Amino acid sequence: MSLREPEQDDWYNWLSIAKFTYNDRVHASTQTSPFMLNTGQNLRLGFEPICESRLESLDNFMSRMAQATDEAQAALVKAADDMA
Repeated sequence: MSLREPEQDDWYNWLSIAKFTYNDRVHASTQTSPFMLNTGQNLRLGFEPICESRLESLDNFMSRMAQATDEAQAALVKAADDMA
């Protein structure tokens, strides 16, 4: 009696889901998700309460991005210190 490994040859169909999941999770080193770091906002997955749409100014967006970058850099420094 031999045990066979499952044959899954459709892994490429699942790659986009894996990439999305990875980018939507909070990472230990940065304490935020890659989506938040790249765009300055979390994703809407379709099941959150619908909020009133508002346009934000460029200054507000840039300050949020700067704050997210600063927090990520601080988290990376802390993670490096913790590993040392």
